[in-house]
Amino acid sequence: MNDVGDDAARLPPLVVRAHDRAAHSGFEDSCIREVGRLPRDLVGQVEVGTVGETGSGTGVGTAWLAAGLCPGVRLMTVESDPR
Repeated sequence: MNDVGDDAARLPPLVVRAHDRAAHSGFEDSCIREVGRLPRDLVGQVEVGTVGETGSGTGVGTAWLAAGLCPGVRLMTVESDPR
């Protein structure tokens, strides 16, 4: 579901691009903004190290995570579906 709509101006640019990519590819199960804000805020508490994600799909959830990272914290993501 691409729920960016009129809220796009308030969303992180990477999230908007990921939503657009998901919509273009027909992927209907992207991370909605109400859910995406939670992991963004949680990873913002990590000050050093690496944050990991599995099942990145088209990258909408990954974009939310990246939007919340502190400087110097790495983001590692894995997707097993080659499509």
